[in-house]
Amino acid sequence: MLYDLSTLRLLYISEGRRKEDLQPFFDRLKAEVRLEQIQYVSCDCSAGYIAMVEENLPKAHVVIDEFHALNKLSDGLEKVRVAVRASVRVKQRLATCLLLDPPEAQGPKARTLKKTLMADYGYTAQSVDEFIADVRKRGSVVLDELARDLDELKWARHDLILGKAELEATMAREETCNMRQRSRDKLKRDREFASRLIAIYKCFPRLNDAAQLADEFRKLWHGGLSPDDAIKHVATVIELAKALPESKELTSFMNYIEKHKYHVNQACSAGISNSVVEGCNSRAKAYQRQIRGVKDITIYMLVMHHIFKHPRKVKHKPTSVADRVAA
Repeated sequence: MLYDLSTLRLLYISEGRRKEDLQPFFDRLKAEVRLEQIQYVSCDCSAGYIAMVEENLPKAHVVIDEFHALNKLSDGLEKVRVAVRASVRVKQRLATCLLLDPPEAQGPKARTLKKTLMADYGYTAQSVDEFIADVRKRGSVVLDELARDLDELKWARHDLILGKAELEATMAREETCNMRQRSRDKLKRDREFASRLIAIYKCFPRLNDAAQLADEFRKLWHGGLSPDDAIKHVATVIELAKALPESKELTSFMNYIEKHKYHVNQACSAGISNSVVEGCNSRAKAYQRQIRGVKDITIYMLVMHHIFKHPRKVKHKPTSVADRVAA
């Protein structure tokens, strides 16, 4: 489904995503001499889409916007959280082995768990020895703390993308005299949520580093950077991701940004968002679920054209970063 970003009108719909499915749309634009009027094309990171735009619209800039870039970063941060939680599980098994079966403290099972912590989760031999000494000193208290850490890490799922800056801003937000009671209650809940997540960051340095990476990456859209500064900041984010200890969980995100840094920078410079288009796609999928059993795809296409035939007001207008800074 191809939309006009300025009005959200549906321009074209096809059954597939292949080149031969979408090529008739570009042929029609070429016949109407409109190809050169298109300045920006916002899409996901599909290589087929990007190649098709570069082939048919040589003057258009491909934009991979905040929606898709942050979605990719969210996947990387989730992998970091899963890895941290898995390391806590290994520590829990090691502590159980030391407490419940002391003769096996130097046995093959304990040695295997130690090697797993050092080989898979970046622990040093010294940190593992310190953990073992702590278990022998405090006993079951360590097991209780590890169980609590597992619950907290499970609770923090899908919230790392917020970063620390937004959480600290929530904590610093003050109540005003004209706030309604509902707004006061919401602010109280947000503060409790933020304080709990910040406490998790303090306990787990790897999550703290990942949250700082999210903050730096979000500055591309919300930091008021000029186009030249945005180019430099993309390189900074890439270097920061590479510098993270045990950053293999973020390798996919790092490769994504490195491969599409020009397209991401275009999103920062042009101020174009694909979020409204994703909302239209969600509406189209909802209708698709309602008409299950209908075999004629033509009916679905006609209904989609009817739903999105009228121009709609879009609050987010394409503007350059420099214009936003000046404003």
